[in-house]
Amino acid sequence: MPEKTLKKNDVIVICDERLEKSIGLFLEKVIATSQTTQEFTEQKITGLKSNINEIFNEQKKTGERIASIEAKIDTFERTLREFQAERWKMISVVIAITGLIFGAIQLLSFLGGK
Repeated sequence: MPEKTLKKNDVIVICDERLEKSIGLFLEKVIATSQTTQEFTEQKITGLKSNINEIFNEQKKTGERIASIEAKIDTFERTLREFQAERWKMISVVIAITGLIFGAIQLLSFLGGK
């Protein structure tokens, strides 16, 4: 086998070719990793958006429940005030009737005593 003599330029060309292949493989791995990372990041972002939407929906439901409870409390307070007003009316009526009864008793005893 005849010996091949490499010149300085030949060595540079061989090194350049190997370097280009190595850089090409490295860049392919970087791009693949970047794409995988981007996909992973997009999935995480989508998951986070979904979680945030769920939280907002729960807050909305909680707000609606609170509003419903507040409305029920308002209705109860109004009913209670109406009941108290009616109670005082009833007490006034009872006092008036009692006064009439005692007045009638006194009138009868005055008339009956003569």
